[in-house]
Amino acid sequence: MGSYVHVEKGLPADVPVDALTLECWVRPWRLNRWQGVVTQYDYPAACGYGLFIDPEGRVLFYLGDGGAFREELLHAGPRINHRRWTHIVGAWNGETKTLWVAGRHVGSWPRADPVRPGPAPIRRGGYGENGVADHSLDGDLAMPVIYPRALDAADVKQRIAATRAVFEGATRHDVPAATLGCWPLDEESGETIADASGHGRHGRLI
Repeated sequence: MGSYVHVEKGLPADVPVDALTLECWVRPWRLNRWQGVVTQYDYPAACGYGLFIDPEGRVLFYLGDGGAFREELLHAGPRINHRRWTHIVGAWNGETKTLWVAGRHVGSWPRADPVRPGPAPIRRGGYGENGVADHSLDGDLAMPVIYPRALDAADVKQRIAATRAVFEGATRHDVPAATLGCWPLDEESGETIADASGHGRHGRLI
């Protein structure tokens, strides 16, 4: 397996969340196997939430109850481009989960039951299976963020503009307010990946 970032301090396992958004930029180098992007998820028994890439190269959004995997809670978006940066947002407002890919709304699905993160750690660039870290991302990941609210279309547009400016060298990393975890990934050395949210969800490069 490749490298990923392990965050031991995940969202509280059994505390229901009222709303949630996962955001990141991803540049995949392979699109022919299961890969975790941003997850708190250990298949098949501790499935909380996550953004994934499947063997068809599609983005998937899972939002569960922290327990056993439920197929009906996994929803797919479009295939993304090989070796190109793509902005991804999976949001949930307490009633509906929505997926944006490259700033485009690609799907919405009803989801009104309680959502719980489950006992898995947060992994950036991978997810667990049977208690073992696996399915690492073969690609690059930038600016992953977890929000305690649902981003809407205007928010997505603003975030793309703000973070794209970082890629173009026009500004420093933009750290949004009121997040549950935010990792600019601007460390130039070492194994510690700092969380800019203030919640102390610092990661370790594995």
